[in-house]
Amino acid sequence: VLKTADNTEIFVPNKELMTKPVVAMTYTDRSARVKLDVGVAYDSDLELAERVLLETIQRHPLIVTEPAPGVIVMSMAPYSINYLAFGYVREFGDSFRVKSELYQMVRDAFQLHGIVIPFPRQDITVAADNPAVKALLAKSAGSEQSAAPA
Repeated sequence: VLKTADNTEIFVPNKELMTKPVVAMTYTDRSARVKLDVGVAYDSDLELAERVLLETIQRHPLIVTEPAPGVIVMSMAPYSINYLAFGYVREFGDSFRVKSELYQMVRDAFQLHGIVIPFPRQDITVAADNPAVKALLAKSAGSEQSAAPA
């Protein structure tokens, strides 16, 4: 029986243990990588965003200097440039708390520097010449007039 970090118990048949590799995250080294997925708006200063991400990770007291933290572009998504920012902690058990704290620190640092974390947006165009739309608009205008105080 194996127990995961989120306390899930996994039953592994002996045959599986004997014939397939086993990944042990903390067998010889208790350190762990902390990864942040961060999207930045296309019209933000991307060089500044990368610098702020890296400096924020380096500033956390539990992030070690070796191996060095880093920031890389992972993708160009419809609404954002997506970065993978990462650093390492000495103890695997600290990684979840550090990740949460880093996300909050990044949000605050981005606000301070005017870097935008975008959200999906949709533009809706109403076809005003559509009879059904005209009827809804007329009905809406009529109900607003009847609700106005005399």
